[in-house]
Amino acid sequence: GGGIRTADLDAGALPVSIGRSRTCTIAVDRRHASVSGRHLEIIAIDDAGATVAVLGDNGIAIESVPHPPGATVAWPWGAICELASTGAPTGEPACSLLLTRAWEA
Repeated sequence: GGGIRTADLDAGALPVSIGRSRTCTIAVDRRHASVSGRHLEIIAIDDAGATVAVLGDNGIAIESVPHPPGATVAWPWGAICELASTGAPTGEPACSLLLTRAWEA
């Protein structure tokens, strides 16, 4: 189903993979057809937020700024990352992720 889910990130368990594949650390619902099987990988976490590698064909957007496949970008704490920000058909639900620290949530 859809809705909001929370996943804990452990800096000692990186990288964290996000995508529609059931082998991903965080599996996205299959109704998000524009999200790749392995769409995004969190490769580092620090005081500023996370560093992510964009793997999915349809890229991502962080706070509405698009990033293409192959990019490595900063994802600041408190920022929203939208998977498959380009190429999603009209009517497909957005797949948005919010990066927060547990003590700030």
